[in-house]
Amino acid sequence: MSHPAPSATPAAARVLPRQSLPPYLTALVVLAVPLGITLGAWYHQREMERLEASAIFSREASRVSAAIEERLNDYAQLLRSGQGFLAATPAVDRSAWRRFSQHLGLERNLPGLHVLGYAPRITAEGGAAFVRRMREKEGQANYTLRPSGERPEYFPIAFMEPENRVHTAFGFDLATEPARMAALGAARDSGTVTLSGPIQLLADIAGQKRPALLMAAPVYREDPPPLTTAARHQTLEGFVYAVFRVEDFIASLGLSGKAQISLRILDDSATERRPRLLYGQDDGPPPAALREERSFYFGGRSWQLHFTDPESGRSDREMPASLVMLASGTAISFLLAFLTLHLGTRRALAEQLAHQLSREWEETNVRLRSVFSAMPDMIFELDRGRRLRHYHSPRERDLLTLPADALGKALGDILPSGLAAQLEEACRQIGRGESLQVLEFQLPRGDGEICDYEARITAIGEGGYLVVIRNVSDFRRAQLALEVANRKMTAVFDSATEVSIIATDTEGIITVFNRGAEKMLGYRAEEMIGRSSLSMLHVPEEVTLRGEELSREFGWTVADFDIFVTLARLTGVERREWTYRRKDGSRLAVNLVVTAVYDEADNVVGFLGVAVDISALKRAEAELRRHRDHLQELVSERSADLLLAKEEADQANHTKSEFLANMSHELRTPMHAILSFAGLGASRAAGVPGAEKLHHYFLRIKESGERLLALVNDLLDLSKLEAGKMSFDPRPINLRPLVREAAAEMESLLLEKSLHLSIGEDGPAEVNCDPLRFGQLIRNLLSNAVKFSPEGGSIQVRFQSAWLASGRRTADQGRRPAVEMTVSDEGIGIPVAERELVFDKFAQSSKTKTGAGGTGLGLAICREIALAHRGTIVARANSGPGCCLAVTLPLAETAIVAEEHA
Repeated sequence: MSHPAPSATPAAARVLPRQSLPPYLTALVVLAVPLGITLGAWYHQREMERLEASAIFSREASRVSAAIEERLNDYAQLLRSGQGFLAATPAVDRSAWRRFSQHLGLERNLPGLHVLGYAPRITAEGGAAFVRRMREKEGQANYTLRPSGERPEYFPIAFMEPENRVHTAFGFDLATEPARMAALGAARDSGTVTLSGPIQLLADIAGQKRPALLMAAPVYREDPPPLTTAARHQTLEGFVYAVFRVEDFIASLGLSGKAQISLRILDDSATERRPRLLYGQDDGPPPAALREERSFYFGGRSWQLHFTDPESGRSDREMPASLVMLASGTAISFLLAFLTLHLGTRRALAEQLAHQLSREWEETNVRLRSVFSAMPDMIFELDRGRRLRHYHSPRERDLLTLPADALGKALGDILPSGLAAQLEEACRQIGRGESLQVLEFQLPRGDGEICDYEARITAIGEGGYLVVIRNVSDFRRAQLALEVANRKMTAVFDSATEVSIIATDTEGIITVFNRGAEKMLGYRAEEMIGRSSLSMLHVPEEVTLRGEELSREFGWTVADFDIFVTLARLTGVERREWTYRRKDGSRLAVNLVVTAVYDEADNVVGFLGVAVDISALKRAEAELRRHRDHLQELVSERSADLLLAKEEADQANHTKSEFLANMSHELRTPMHAILSFAGLGASRAAGVPGAEKLHHYFLRIKESGERLLALVNDLLDLSKLEAGKMSFDPRPINLRPLVREAAAEMESLLLEKSLHLSIGEDGPAEVNCDPLRFGQLIRNLLSNAVKFSPEGGSIQVRFQSAWLASGRRTADQGRRPAVEMTVSDEGIGIPVAERELVFDKFAQSSKTKTGAGGTGLGLAICREIALAHRGTIVARANSGPGCCLAVTLPLAETAIVAEEHA
């Protein structure tokens, strides 16, 4: 428990001496002194942090090194136990080896070990007998010596535990693999436990970088082992061996400590040309990382342990105390210098400002001590025996008062017996595995007032407990005040007997049902509160229609309770007329206002619905509508006359279209005769000397006739389209081949004006259309583009995804996928005011009326063809010169299905 020291009298409260230096020199001195102290303290703190980090890192490295060496010695002792077992048991079989391994408890006592096995020495002559024995007596029906081939002697795996890990390893000759044989040879010659270089386990997939090690101990026929190498060769019976992966070996040590250590293990034995990585990442440590190297020799192998601290070089680590000290000291130094300068230049306000700064400085120190010392609660730290190890109580008057010698005492010696017993029982429950315990109790404070307290007990460390005691008297009083306020609010709601007030939570559970709602609907509050019953108050048909309307508007399914609160949740409030159903089945019209209720964090916590009965208003509106009926009849009669006039105009237009269709057909027959005779006359006049003018006249007749025939054909097509007599054969088709076909027909025109036609390969082009009729549209568009493009210009045809309205009416909201084909040129363009006019019959742009344009029917025919395909055609502006004509058609059904599957 800490107590603040008594405040010293502020220096500014005394009489200020006369300044002997100019204000700026005084400010420089004031800045230099604390800044120098700050720099010195920062340098000292930084060195202390560096030394502490280095010491912790070195201790962790020593601990890890010792753990690795100790575990290797444990493995070696295991192999010596195997030597003793084989020496004491002359005829060892498979079951005896299993019992021996199970007695050792390998997984429990020596974690990280992969297998423990025995490989006997078998001569070439005894190989067949050994295999027969393993198959017949040891139950290994498929046992064989692997790999096959004749060798002077074999060291096959005969026994190993646990067998289920590498069952396929039985019969494998350890001497056939160089690294394993090197370890076996060293063990045989030295008579001691040896360790191999990196090997790959038989169960691992080739190419996996999971180094493993083989530890072997020789077994001789003589005890003690022979002293000479030759005698050891003669008396060798086999090897007890252990295999383990290096990563499993390291993981079994449980090396996590205070320091964040990264470990790399290298094998730099003399037999290796260069150190080989056994464990860790192959890349080096970061430049700023702590590092330390250690080495030790075991089983004939020399290991290097490289320790690094990867966290020491990271820039996102927590800011060290030295930098905090430097920053805060520098800031304070400059602040003091500024204040000194200000005091020197503002002498008249010096004393008042000094008093104010002294108070602020003292208050700042008090706040900092409060923040850094502890929380504003009483905290007990108990040891395993539930004795007080440490406590803190910065607000003694609001919390319990403990004796001065409370540390080290049991709870019963420092707390009231009842409270001590409750805390003891809570600690025992936590010891039995239960979670956080919360106790509530009352005790007199030091001034005698009875206060409410809350104690929270949890386990910390190994067997310790943390007890946090808080004075909750104010909270209890606030709860009581809230209950009183709720009762007052309920009284206010109940007084509104002509207005229905219903409140719900965010799930639709009714929480408030005032007396006005009881009077309006016939239900009692007890029947409705706590239930999700809003739907029973509404007409089902209205609720269903409103849900469908909201679902179309927002694009997702709105159902159940969300029908009433979706708009309020999004906008805060919704006003709407509904029809309520009373308990007796009768109905009434209401104006319902639903408002979202927010908490302090601006989160929606419920909804409030206020309904007013508007049945009388509805009856008045019905009476008013009845008086307007006669006026409505007059309007209806006038509308009928207008509708009749419209139908007559449509009939006249239809008759005109049929007349044009019939007349165009009648005109085509004599026109074909004129063209035929003109062509015949031109061909014959071409071979008659002196008939050049006649030949020219015939050609002029033929050209004029062809233009007239084109006009007649356009009139015939347009009249058929308008009269609905044009037949269409729509089918799924790709527009790009149609464009290429039309472009091929116009190749001579393109070459004549040196035009470049580009057809885009990106974007969808599958539509449902009549290729013959839509090909006519494409030819018209390309013909216009060629006609109005300057020499050397370019024409671009592009395809992209688009959307079309599902219906023909303006109010239709649905959309369907479509393909947009655009034809862009670099010609004279179309004025903005004429981009809709050019699609009318016999209409031309003002820029083409000089003679460059045609009859004015081409784009009208294009629009009729596009509309017949349920599409659109519009004119747009290019980013540069010219214009862009965009045709949009619905995407083919097959393309829609393919897109959905994609």
